[in-house]
Amino acid sequence: MKKCLPINKNPLVRAYPTYSFVESVINNELTTSNWLAGITISNYQKNTWHTALGGSTVEIKGNSINVYVEPYANNSKTYFYRLCKDDDEIIVKIDRQLPVSPWENICLFISPKHDNELIEDPLYSYSMGKFYAFGFYTCQPNENKNYNSKHFSRKNPCWMKINRSNRLITFWVSFDQKTWEKLTECNMDKNKYSEYYIGLTIPYSGNHYYNWLFANFIQLCGGTSNNSALPVIYCTYPYKSHNLYGLNPFVTTLSERNTILSTYGYTLWEYIVMNINIDRYIEVNVDELYLPGTNANNNGYHHMHGNLIYGYDDITKNVNIVNYFDGKPTCMIVAYNDLKVAFESCDYEFIYIYEYYMNQVGYKMNIERICNMIQYYLSGEGFNDIGLGVMAEPLKVVYGINLYDDYVKDSKSISMLLNDNRISYIFYEHKKIMRERLEYLLVGKVVEKYEVKNIINEVDELLLISQKIMNLVLKNKVKTIPNINQRVIKYMMEMKNKEIHAYSKLYDILKSKLVLVLFNAEDDNGEILATVDDATIISNSQVLKGKNVLFTATPKENYRVKEWILNGVVVFNNRTNIYKLEDILTDVIVNVSFEFIQHPVCT
Repeated sequence: MKKCLPINKNPLVRAYPTYSFVESVINNELTTSNWLAGITISNYQKNTWHTALGGSTVEIKGNSINVYVEPYANNSKTYFYRLCKDDDEIIVKIDRQLPVSPWENICLFISPKHDNELIEDPLYSYSMGKFYAFGFYTCQPNENKNYNSKHFSRKNPCWMKINRSNRLITFWVSFDQKTWEKLTECNMDKNKYSEYYIGLTIPYSGNHYYNWLFANFIQLCGGTSNNSALPVIYCTYPYKSHNLYGLNPFVTTLSERNTILSTYGYTLWEYIVMNINIDRYIEVNVDELYLPGTNANNNGYHHMHGNLIYGYDDITKNVNIVNYFDGKPTCMIVAYNDLKVAFESCDYEFIYIYEYYMNQVGYKMNIERICNMIQYYLSGEGFNDIGLGVMAEPLKVVYGINLYDDYVKDSKSISMLLNDNRISYIFYEHKKIMRERLEYLLVGKVVEKYEVKNIINEVDELLLISQKIMNLVLKNKVKTIPNINQRVIKYMMEMKNKEIHAYSKLYDILKSKLVLVLFNAEDDNGEILATVDDATIISNSQVLKGKNVLFTATPKENYRVKEWILNGVVVFNNRTNIYKLEDILTDVIVNVSFEFIQHPVCT
């Protein structure tokens, strides 16, 4: 038997193994590709089905359909549907479901036909679906999704079936197409609509990984007086150690003492197979002198370093690893016996386990955070708690734009930059991520091309300058370059000034895209909540222009909504618990008041 877990051989964030290994786990062909879904529809006939593409493309072969999306896009929906007969059913096999968010789902529905249009709305639709991470749900008109916790599973393939027998609708699920289990059934509203459609929809709200990635990896800290083993780091994780990053929202991290092998009687091979078989990656520290193919082995020196194990072959007794040297991850196949010797020759205390498992709350596009982090970076202010309140105070290091001055302040500081390849590389990588961030903002339609054209050009120039510094560092190690200190200072100051100019313009553009949303209950007789794209926001939040905001009031017992007030003006003819603002373009203040329900007195 053999098994390899998905891996990214060229991760975007890779300045250190701390970033590279986790990035390889959470950003690969299984988790972030453009292949959104792979499905098979029983008895699918193209000439009788309607297809509606909302920003996606499809590949249809017989009754097998693959759906593709641009990874940085958001808010698209793909529909396949046809007229529903009085006695009807569809069966859909799910082969692939991209984990763009824990609650993203593939949904089967029976919905009304009105003026030849599909009314795909929770107020009218009968539906069932499969969340990526949290099993199946069913939904009837004007109800919330009924989550079936009994069927908590990410397993694919699986089959869903929606059946109509006159007015009776039944929802089914199977994992082998032989044994079907009924989730629930319901009766359609009698005579409410004369015709219905039956079909499925595949929504895409945007990949939460990219929303998280591009809202982070902006602020840097470190510097020449930094005593850490890592000279410059991203202020993205609260660090427990330079190896452990347990608050990543897409990876569960576990550290185990290497004595676990002897304690429980495992061989290293048994430990590897056991973890890989349950989709867990293993980071082990080894002496690479004993690991053929590594730089340390080729050049005959001891080097204790982490390697990520992501596969094994039981027949050849080989192991798949990601080896890391000089800022470059390399996928290798090594003999287990060599790995065992290298592992036993290193006295490092811990083994690290990584499992891809995204945070169930998800991660929406957060332009406000991008603005805040750019502001912190440009101001050089300390920021290390990533908004979670887990640090008592910022680290006592240099932050943001001030790092350029710190690394050229004297000959000793320049010498540190020249002798540690990682410093110049992280400056380069920082610009590379910013370039991708601009593409993400463009594809996500946050900014227009004309608005950021000059900024893109400036960031491209920053990439070239950072590459020049990297080349100087590498060449100087082979042969001393005349006047290298002056050249380093020149390039570092060029980068600093261009960054200030480009990032300040980007900050101003993004800030202009946001509006302020304030809301409040005017008395203590009820509460008010607000959501944007199904995500809860708090009062005084900044929201992207053009978004819809849904306000929900919850009166106390014996109370009801008296009135909604928008910017000081009473909203006409709305005493319901719901108030929706669509396509907001300016700051808003929403208040709600409640009144006591006067019950009639019986005499």
